Amino acid sequence: MKIPKQIKRKRHPITFKTLSLLLMPLLYQCLSYPAHAELSRPDENSTPPGIDRTFLSLDGFSFQAPALNADLPAMSNPQNLPIHQSESLNNAWGIETSGFVRFDAFYDTRQTVGGREGLINLYPAAVKTNSSGKDENSDPMLNFLSIFTRGAIKINSPEVWGAKVSGLVEADFFGHLNSTISNLRLRHAYMKMKWDSAELLLGQYWDPLTNIDVFPGIIAVGAGRPVQPFSRNPMIQVKYNPWQAFQLTGALSMQRDAFSETDGNALQERSGLPAATLNAAYHFGQGQIGAGIHGKAIRPAAGAENLYSGAGQIFAKLKPFDKFTLQAKAVMGTDMADHQMVGGYALTKQNSYVNLATVATWLDLDYYLNDLIQLGLYGGYTSNLGTLGTQAEADKFFARDPNQAHSFHIMPRITLHPTKQLQFSLEADWGRALYASTYSASLQPQVQSSDAWVDNFRIGFTSMLKF
Repeated sequence: MKIPKQIKRKRHPITFKTLSLLLMPLLYQCLSYPAHAELSRPDENSTPPGIDRTFLSLDGFSFQAPALNADLPAMSNPQNLPIHQSESLNNAWGIETSGFVRFDAFYDTRQTVGGREGLINLYPAAVKTNSSGKDENSDPMLNFLSIFTRGAIKINSPEVWGAKVSGLVEADFFGHLNSTISNLRLRHAYMKMKWDSAELLLGQYWDPLTNIDVFPGIIAVGAGRPVQPFSRNPMIQVKYNPWQAFQLTGALSMQRDAFSETDGNALQERSGLPAATLNAAYHFGQGQIGAGIHGKAIRPAAGAENLYSGAGQIFAKLKPFDKFTLQAKAVMGTDMADHQMVGGYALTKQNSYVNLATVATWLDLDYYLNDLIQLGLYGGYTSNLGTLGTQAEADKFFARDPNQAHSFHIMPRITLHPTKQLQFSLEADWGRALYASTYSASLQPQVQSSDAWVDNFRIGFTSMLKF
């Protein structure tokens, strides 16, 4: 059997030399800290203002738990952001717990493509005509779920080498696959060392291409997919601030829980290379603008050559006046299926592999009418670009709906905050997708006059009690 090879071999889109430069600030911070600095002991009489804490001392160290009536901050995007990002308290060992109990109810006018019994809603399913001529995907969908209920343990540690040290373990009942729904799932697990101008994170966390600093405020668990890149991976991540307003974020990561459309994360493991991401952001007031690049390699078959892919993004977050936030992002990349976007790669009839490209953009508006009522509006669009002009004839696709030409979502929302711990949300979602019946010479979906848009209208209700 002839081993397939890729159409055109390219160098990795991001050189690891760039990321190695980011490690230099960490080395400098460590070497400049006194070698025999003493670890601070906890002061059991010191309590942060407004928080009632109980200490259990073990050999001079203490474990801490927030009181049930502690005034915890509200989370503006609780379905996706990490529960805790606070640093070590009192330079002592300590444990904090948090999380929320969540209930989701939703109704769709049409079957959708997604996961977890419809809780993840990517886009409306294509027309599927049975022998009697009926579209099987025209049936509605109703479901009630509580699987996104979540808990987290935050670990605080004494300073090491001049760095504040913390860790987080976070889990929910979402399951890793549709078949393991309601099972406990590891969501985040990392340790972090933070200096004045640098930060090192080791563990499983958001991929920098996801960039939760600029993230749609959607209530639904779908969180903007397939327009917004979405991935959590084990990684080595470094943040560095050359000056106060400018931040670089670099990461080396490996896929985790990759989807079956792309044959899972074993393909990246077989390539012998981690994915590499580099973001640059300029911060001003409560806003920021930035850009990033991402590259990865997979080996589609044993003995084949590596297939390289890359992506680029630009993003912005603005707060033109109090209580109003505007966020926007645009992404273009190849083989983005591991970030739960449309696309992937294909095996051609010439026994070679070629990437499929995707472009996507979204805009999110958020406004606090008052302390009780929060309003929002999201709009997102994605398009399949095929091979970007490379001539190919596909023998097999390893991609998520490669025949989908375009799709978009428009999602207004309203959230009530009776207290900082309790919220009720109502969100509408108009999703639309256009599936093509043929492909161009570059494997881009080619829409014919007989091809029509399919629509789904969802109404969703969510309640959350945070602790």
